[in-house]
Amino acid sequence: MSRRLPLLMAVTVVVALVVAGCSGGGDASPSTTRATTTSVHRPPSASMPPSKVLAGDLSFRLFSKMVRTSQLGDELDGARHLTVFAPRDAAFTALGRRAVRRLTTDRAAAAAVVRRHAVTQAVSINDLLNRRKPLTDLAGDPVEVSFDPRSTTGPLKVGGAAVTSLEAPTDNGFVVVTSGVVAPAD
Repeated sequence: MSRRLPLLMAVTVVVALVVAGCSGGGDASPSTTRATTTSVHRPPSASMPPSKVLAGDLSFRLFSKMVRTSQLGDELDGARHLTVFAPRDAAFTALGRRAVRRLTTDRAAAAAVVRRHAVTQAVSINDLLNRRKPLTDLAGDPVEVSFDPRSTTGPLKVGGAAVTSLEAPTDNGFVVVTSGVVAPAD
């Protein structure tokens, strides 16, 4: 029983954050939702496509540039259901200058990264917490989802990258902030 208590507490905290983030009272002004130590700008409504949500937040400058370089903005925006796991700029700069330059100028390299960070389902944080099977990215590869309340880098991980904020709704799904780059498929 005592081993389950930390897990139950962690799930309760995450669910409470999700409920708090979803219980806005119809206010049309932008708000900020906090989970752990980061935040994500929420659009006034869920009528913005993913590429616009990303472009509207300066902390996704590099990922937004990769979307433009890859020329996949229309694919992201036109998908029926989609979740983008968006790393902040710091995750990419940790890869080094050469890698960032390549990912922001080479169309094929940028496309591979963008496709790896988008899955073919609209999944909320709550959906991720209850997920037992991998998601499928835009390249058709599996993306593992894991939850470990004892993890020091974040209890909820997608493709090895910790989820650091609640989801921001888009017109076809969600943008979910991650602390790192989603690991390539094996």
